[in-house]
Amino acid sequence: MYTFSAGINSIKIMGKSYSFHEILMEFFLKLEFSNVKYCALGGYDGLPDRYDSNDIDIVVPEDDMSTVSDVLKSIFRDHGSGYYAVNRYKGRLTYYFYFLAEDGMIEDSLKIDLFENFELRGRVFLTADEIIDSSVNRNHINIPSTLHTAFMAAIKGVLKGGGSWNKYINIVQSGINANREEMDNLFRRVFFRKSIDMLVSCLNNRWIEKIEAIRKRMIYETYVKSFLRNPIRFPLNMLSYIWITMRKVFNPPKYMIALLGPDGVGKSTLIHHMENHLMGILKTETNQMKTFHIRPGVFPTITELLSRNKQSNGEPSVIQRAWKSPSVVISFIRLLCFWVDYMLGYIVKVLPELVKYNIVVLDRYYYDILIDPLRYNIRFPYKFMKILLISIPRPRIIIILDAPPDVIFRRKGELNEEKINMLLEKYRNMKNEYDDVHIFPATNPPEELSVAVVSAFLKCTATRLS
Repeated sequence: MYTFSAGINSIKIMGKSYSFHEILMEFFLKLEFSNVKYCALGGYDGLPDRYDSNDIDIVVPEDDMSTVSDVLKSIFRDHGSGYYAVNRYKGRLTYYFYFLAEDGMIEDSLKIDLFENFELRGRVFLTADEIIDSSVNRNHINIPSTLHTAFMAAIKGVLKGGGSWNKYINIVQSGINANREEMDNLFRRVFFRKSIDMLVSCLNNRWIEKIEAIRKRMIYETYVKSFLRNPIRFPLNMLSYIWITMRKVFNPPKYMIALLGPDGVGKSTLIHHMENHLMGILKTETNQMKTFHIRPGVFPTITELLSRNKQSNGEPSVIQRAWKSPSVVISFIRLLCFWVDYMLGYIVKVLPELVKYNIVVLDRYYYDILIDPLRYNIRFPYKFMKILLISIPRPRIIIILDAPPDVIFRRKGELNEEKINMLLEKYRNMKNEYDDVHIFPATNPPEELSVAVVSAFLKCTATRLS
């Protein structure tokens, strides 16, 4: 068994302590022993004595990508990582290796990006062979030359823009000052002469706002130059990028979580803690969790539209009163509106998030309509409503929060304890009807509950390291 040290990237396996920097150094040594060429592009600061980054970027030749992936899995399996997940992009694999505490919860991870080249969306700025052949060995790690480090920083600055220049400008200036002619040759691969002169002048004078003024033009030039340099390879790269993107559209990552439970059970509080916990596990500074309440909300509900159509005296209009009636026709229209929103909203709002490997949390979902249709003023046969579920996109995992009825009643006394208990029984019975249903006690502290829910989800979407 192994436990985590407080606040640092360190673990204990079978009584022996390991640190992420030791695991990474073993990985690099294993690559050298296997005669695999590589170059660490970023995230290596502090190695071999410590690991200071959120992730580490490594470029390897395309032919060696499979070998490096196998070495990674072998190293992390031997050092106690229980699960891993991999996200596939054009020319890049992003690995997450998850580490579990003694109670089986995922509490930390290590993120590693493997690149085939230094490229983006079909534009190859530097090949793996170019970077590796000119790399230098520092502290037993192959890192890019000063020239290539500066060139890659300049490209990132142009592509990202804004405040990113604060991070890259000193690196680029060092590269220009060290070898102006070679840097100019690299710039000519991706920009035209006028843009190069302006970029260098702005960098030397630290005129970031002037770079921003020409940044869109320079991005356009990267496409033109990539085509002119290789009119055959560039279209093939673009087609490959489009193909990989379309594959994710038709077979998106299964990163949907449905979070269910009666009002007052603590869903909103849990979502807040999940956001913070996932940012730590996924090693990102931006929130990759997107939340939708009840439905995607691709268009306003009829109730919202009708609320704008009140009489001058504030009384409900005839249409509003009819809309609130319990008739079968109105119930069918309500149900149809939900169904259309789930279908169209998935395509317009949810799917784009999944393609970007973002995690989508559904705070309530269609299942709530099946469990408590009166809440939505729907009075329609249950079997018919259940049939519609077949056509609605399904979440990867269903999380149900459970708590004693009296606790929920004290938190939010809209329903009596008898009604709450009836709803809880229906939620619990979902475990017998659907796959990947997980029930968690909502009486646990939110931080502890968040760790348990996130762990359950990540394990469902990951692969076990045997």
